Amino acid sequence: MPELHITAEDFERMFHLPAGSLPARLQNQLRALNTSFHWANEQEVREYLDLFESRISAPVNQRTPAETLAAFEKGWGENFQQLLEKGISAEVLKPGYFRGSKFLRYSGEILVTGNFQLEFELFGIARQILFARYLSGYDCIWELGSGSGQNLLMLAEQFPGVSLQGCDWTRASKQIADYIGQKLHRPISGNVFDMMSCAQAPAMPEHAALISVHAFEQLGQDFHSVLQYILNCRPALVMQYEPVLEFYNAGNIYDALALRYCRKRHYLEGYYSKLLQLAEQGKLEILAAFRPGLGGVLHESSVLVWKPC
Repeated sequence: MPELHITAEDFERMFHLPAGSLPARLQNQLRALNTSFHWANEQEVREYLDLFESRISAPVNQRTPAETLAAFEKGWGENFQQLLEKGISAEVLKPGYFRGSKFLRYSGEILVTGNFQLEFELFGIARQILFARYLSGYDCIWELGSGSGQNLLMLAEQFPGVSLQGCDWTRASKQIADYIGQKLHRPISGNVFDMMSCAQAPAMPEHAALISVHAFEQLGQDFHSVLQYILNCRPALVMQYEPVLEFYNAGNIYDALALRYCRKRHYLEGYYSKLLQLAEQGKLEILAAFRPGLGGVLHESSVLVWKPC
């Protein structure tokens, strides 16, 4: 079976970059990774389908909102304890749900790799590309759903001197953001903010750029309050890397599975359609909307970039 690799050219294709434009720093990072893979054969596809069925039937898929909040409070609390014990690093802030797998969704297919951390490693490259492309030049960046603080740390490293604000519904996430700011002596802090209710919503500067990464997915169809909050705040730019169910092709077996998984978990649905509706009404402008084809084990995220009018 031929050994394949994910290359700089692949990232340029996936993220709509000009040929040869991937920065040397990211090319070096990519070359340092073990990106070798092969496409799943018939036996491996059956194994993948069995994995999918076991994951989708797991009790975690039946949690109430309160149980979900408690789970994230516990998860980010564990990251905070690691932060206190081991210091600030990307590995310490890695979310626990990146368990590792030999399977990965890629270009509409399933690949098999010997590097069980490939998903998280490629996710890191993807975020750096998105941050560099869309967030350069802003002196204030807010993140909704800042979670373990991994994106705040990446932004702090990528944009020295920029003011960063992390918003999340857990107290642990605020503790992480505040701790990173204190230890790095940087203007980085956190807010406790429930995107479903938007109670006690913090005031966001109009000149700020706003991001969300794997955070809106938890809202299901309850995104209207936070979307109105964003429109009222009028940030200069909104950059999101979230599941967009409208981009899946139900005629593709793997996309059909991803749709089933997202709906079973009550992930974000209808959000992109609402953005399109608001764009037609002249309330916002969509600057980019595409699916890179780089996924996780069971589903994948797409890029949405827009700004209020």
